[in-house]
Amino acid sequence: LLHTIPLVSVSSRSEELKVKEVLGLAMEYAVAVKLELARRASTANPKRALELVAYTTHCNLKPAHLMLALNLAMIVSYKGGNFIHAAGFAQRLLEMPETMSAKNEKMASRARQVLQACEKQGRN
Repeated sequence: LLHTIPLVSVSSRSEELKVKEVLGLAMEYAVAVKLELARRASTANPKRALELVAYTTHCNLKPAHLMLALNLAMIVSYKGGNFIHAAGFAQRLLEMPETMSAKNEKMASRARQVLQACEKQGRN
């Protein structure tokens, strides 16, 4: 997709803007995938894995995918004993409107539990 977009011919300004939007979204997803692959490869270094998963949460992804990235970052941070960051990821996850839907209730309840546990710990 990234290789074919520069060769796309458009007939109007609105089509050009749409192509640019798709290109930007594709680049963000490419960065997110590279970060996730690097995280999976760095299993021997948990600090690096936590850093990479935190970077992934700052990619401009669609809300459903951002929720998954935040959930993963929350879990990795919590398991790594990084409670302040885990609480931050849980808070960001709970602030998303998509979290309040019925299909995401399990994720929201887990985020609430992690947030409560992290507030008790209060350290990294």
